[in-house]
Amino acid sequence: MRGVLLRWLARYDAWCQEWGLVPENRRCCAPVRYDEDEQEATTEDEPPLSGSCESRRR
Repeated sequence: MRGVLLRWLARYDAWCQEWGLVPENRRCCAPVRYDEDEQEATTEDEPPLSGSCESRRR
């Protein structure tokens, strides 16, 4: 069962790559969930927000 799930996940990842659905191409308004280990490493290296993702409603 585990092997079937891993193959399905690999196919899904390949499909996402093919369509350009990778973290580098995500929209700034899309919610993103980081794992705790990943979050600690990325918060130190991230530049401050540019403000280009502000809400269009005023």
